[in-house]
Amino acid sequence: MPIHRSPINPTIAIAPDSFKGTLSAKEAAQALTDGLRQALPAANILQWPMADGGEGTLESLQTVLGGTLKQEVTQNAVGSSIKANFCGGGAGCGHDRSRTSPISSYPAHHSWIR
Repeated sequence: MPIHRSPINPTIAIAPDSFKGTLSAKEAAQALTDGLRQALPAANILQWPMADGGEGTLESLQTVLGGTLKQEVTQNAVGSSIKANFCGGGAGCGHDRSRTSPISSYPAHHSWIR
């Protein structure tokens, strides 16, 4: 008696962080999806690009919430003028704290910087 195999139709969640210096989380999710589509063409693939609060966080929020990425001049925590990225106009908003107040932007004379 022949064995009848049904097509594999799983639901797969793809939730990568960025590959620092090479792929954004969104690009990594798409690359993984492309590879899985070759192996499992009937799969339902869900993409949720992730971020840990550093590089790529704003882009991940923009992917989920929509809106437009923008850049404005503002001040960091010690009052220096900087260009800051933010996302607005979607279901929410956010700004890129990792770029607005990196430790390297603080003067070396602050007592908490060693």
